[in-house]
Amino acid sequence: MEKWILRGCLYVGIGLLPAVLFKQPVKMWLGAFSFIGIVSSIIDRWLTIAGKLVYPVRFMKHWTTTHVLVNVLIFPIICLHFMQATLNARPTTTIRRALFISLPFTALEWILEKKTRLIQWRSWSPAHTFFSVMFFLLTARGIIGRLKSFSKAEILKEGERKFQARL
Repeated sequence: MEKWILRGCLYVGIGLLPAVLFKQPVKMWLGAFSFIGIVSSIIDRWLTIAGKLVYPVRFMKHWTTTHVLVNVLIFPIICLHFMQATLNARPTTTIRRALFISLPFTALEWILEKKTRLIQWRSWSPAHTFFSVMFFLLTARGIIGRLKSFSKAEILKEGERKFQARL
């Protein structure tokens, strides 16, 4: 059953990838996708080394102790979807949407921990998952918001320089 769940997640992730990555500006979303994948892999590696989480059934079992499929594909897609949905939203809307993503994510992980061998919590709880996902979503969204504001300021400065050059 676990292998079927992993294959289903792989197919769904690959199917959703173009819908999330190929929105304008593509460079920003590709960079964010890569950054989220790397950071979530590093955090997951630290948690597995510390013995807080164990993944008995996973892709690339002989290469790594982390859950590569979730770290490199599923979680970055969820984060990008969240960031794209809240790109121009107010802070209260952003927090509410982060709650709407964190709660189902935590519930699904809890169900998978209880019913399958995909994940085992050692010194971990649903509260850890909820708050870490919530913190990660809001932090990543804050970084993208800052990058967006910096790029807008740079675009305005460049337009002003071109306008001054015409005079």
